[in-house]
Amino acid sequence: MELVAEGFGETKAAVDGLHSYWIDGETVRINGEDRAVHYDGSSAYLSGVTEADVYRAIYPSSLNSTATLNNDNVTVTIPATHQWAVDGNGRQVLDVPMAARGTSGSRLVLRHITAAVTVQITNHYGFTVAVDSVVVASDEGAGKYQLSGSKEITLADDDLTVTPSTTETSADRRVKVTFDGGTPLHILSGETRSVQVPVLPVGTGNKFTVRYGVHKVEDAEVKRVYARTQGTGGALARKQMGFAVDTVGCAFTVNTSTGKKVIISQGNLQYNTTSHVWRFAPNQYDTLVTSKQYYYDNSNHWIALFGWGTSGSSIAPYELSARPNGTRTDSMYAYYGAETDIDGTNYDWGVYNAIQNGGNVANYWRTLTMSECNILLNTAAPTPRTSVMSNSLSDGAMYLLAKVNGIRGIVLFPDVFPLTPAEVTIGGTFSYNTHKYNSPYQATIDLDNWRKMEAAGAVFLPATNYIQSTNAYNPSSTMYALYYWTTTHSGTTGANIIYISNQYFKYFNYSEPRGTMCAVRLVHNVN
Repeated sequence: MELVAEGFGETKAAVDGLHSYWIDGETVRINGEDRAVHYDGSSAYLSGVTEADVYRAIYPSSLNSTATLNNDNVTVTIPATHQWAVDGNGRQVLDVPMAARGTSGSRLVLRHITAAVTVQITNHYGFTVAVDSVVVASDEGAGKYQLSGSKEITLADDDLTVTPSTTETSADRRVKVTFDGGTPLHILSGETRSVQVPVLPVGTGNKFTVRYGVHKVEDAEVKRVYARTQGTGGALARKQMGFAVDTVGCAFTVNTSTGKKVIISQGNLQYNTTSHVWRFAPNQYDTLVTSKQYYYDNSNHWIALFGWGTSGSSIAPYELSARPNGTRTDSMYAYYGAETDIDGTNYDWGVYNAIQNGGNVANYWRTLTMSECNILLNTAAPTPRTSVMSNSLSDGAMYLLAKVNGIRGIVLFPDVFPLTPAEVTIGGTFSYNTHKYNSPYQATIDLDNWRKMEAAGAVFLPATNYIQSTNAYNPSSTMYALYYWTTTHSGTTGANIIYISNQYFKYFNYSEPRGTMCAVRLVHNVN
């Protein structure tokens, strides 16, 4: 007997084109007996089924609380918790409840009992986030509708009508999806993931509330750095798919004419001179400062300052200067040839290389241009750039000179910064104008308050200074400076950098020799 799943396509479930197919060995209860499903990759079928005039089936078999299935009115229990998993082909796997009634024949069409809500989450943080669970609840609107729990189903109805019903039993008004083995669902920076939540049909006037929490993967101490509640309303019939679309994190406008936005990576770029691996610093405030060399972690062989364009591309005109681990000698002043030799695709660290903890694929990240930095940091704030912060922080603020977790640097504010003064404590003395903070005094932000700001979309650029030849300009208790490369070249020997120091506390558009070793911070395009 072949099994056909009618509903969201010819499969058990679907999420934006990802399907949950039959899996060999699953069980269906047929006429009161559990039968194993055999799946050959294209169709599902049962063997050893006793011949009968009428077949009655429930999937999965555990849903059936009427042992014999000997009549058309059966009681099923719709789970309040589902475990989301991925099969060997990367497809979503969910036990989407189904039922069927048919006469003797070769095909038994199982119809979905439930509707479904697809929860779509886009990550606009500069780091990978983890989602522990997704909950859909019916707790508002004209009626409080049942989404899970016991339900009587009439199998004789060819349309398998499942009537929406209201309930005051709170346990039946929610459905939760957890993830395989307790491992959270990871969403890369800039990535969109969808999770399907099966729910019983609901009537007109219902309002769903979708709840989930996310946390930064690398920071185990932060269990829930971001949470959002989003409502979506209206009737939802059997087989119908509802959608709840949401974005976590915040983006930065870098072109006011086109509206282009970017996500800024979770930390400065680093390179391992032994394993030849590229990565982002685990935390935004990590700088690799040691007592010997400012840019080099000698024990683990990570470097964090680079000559311009040292992506490792084999087409570089000067091989030594093209290597990210080029020696700190006068030969680092070797520059690329004529401007016509410059290939932005190959010379950009993020375009040419896969970043280990940034998706691990090439052509995903990139470096900002000088004009984009002018928008991000200059005195003319892009629109919209709003903040509900007052007193401590200002609407339209571009950046804040600060010490985060004891490290000097600047905090960048995204287009929308949804944090109130009551939610964060910033120490120190500082003042501001409408576009940027211009005081030589610096704010102090401890780790707990920084986590709150990071969860709201703030970005931190740590002080880096630079290296020319064998001279390392190391930070002191009074010195503060940022030197970050852009992809914009200057003539045939130079390139533009982001430079900010506390002597002037002003953003400068400087050109440096391409052999100068500066920091790199990558971005990912949102649109």
